[in-house]
Amino acid sequence: MALIKCPECGKQISDKAASCPNCGCPIANAPTSIKIRCLSNDRSVRYHIFMNGSVELGRGLIGSTVTLNIKTPMYITVQQQYAILRSGDTGSFRAEPGKCYEAKFVKPGLAFWKTVVSEVSFIG
Repeated sequence: MALIKCPECGKQISDKAASCPNCGCPIANAPTSIKIRCLSNDRSVRYHIFMNGSVELGRGLIGSTVTLNIKTPMYITVQQQYAILRSGDTGSFRAEPGKCYEAKFVKPGLAFWKTVVSEVSFIG
């Protein structure tokens, strides 16, 4: 994160801010997307489905990276898609534009399968 000068009021603000917190001026280079790496330890899972409420935002094949366009922070739910059925534990996380995440469907120890989403520094 770097500090930039607001074009309207001249105050120092974050380059990740969508608008200046002082005067409300929109910042042109505000991020408008997130990247998510899709992973699963269950080989029968084909891809992850990313939803906001009942609206599907996108799908990502296991092993790939998906880019979702979001302009404001929002809660996203992750579902697993098997060959035909949607199933498995769903995970939910708060996504912020400009950030990168990893969505993993894993079985920790003897526990049930679960979806774990974590923020990562970058996706290459």
